[in-house]
Amino acid sequence: MEQSPMLLSSRPNKGKKMADLVHNRLAPPPGGGVNPQYVPLDANESHRNYEIASNMRKMAHIVNTTIMRVMLPNDGKRPDQWKKAQDARQQEWYHQASMPYYSNFMHTPTDAQRLNNPAQAAAFNQRQLSIPSSYGQFYAFMHALAAAFGNLS
Repeated sequence: MEQSPMLLSSRPNKGKKMADLVHNRLAPPPGGGVNPQYVPLDANESHRNYEIASNMRKMAHIVNTTIMRVMLPNDGKRPDQWKKAQDARQQEWYHQASMPYYSNFMHTPTDAQRLNNPAQAAAFNQRQLSIPSSYGQFYAFMHALAAAFGNLS
């Protein structure tokens, strides 16, 4: 079914390009931010913002890459005493960073009772009515079956 020429010519967007249609349908800029089309930044404010951002980047780089050292009251009076205290602090940091408490078995006073648990040993050593893996136990299992149900032959 064809449309009449009257309906085709009365379309509101006839002859418009896609850029014009999209431009007319764009959402307004968000009210929370500064739209530079209405509030242009002057050169002084832009330079100030750039300096603030660069200083923050410098501090982030220093904090993330450099280990800050502190002097404590008991570190001594001479530079050799300071170096000894700082080296001890660094060695303690290495010791803590390696987390030896996760990689070593920690002995407790109850190890003897826990490692020689008769109930646990009995649970793992009781006889099971299942097919074992060794040759002699297989025949013991077959004898148990024969004793329970008679010979298979």
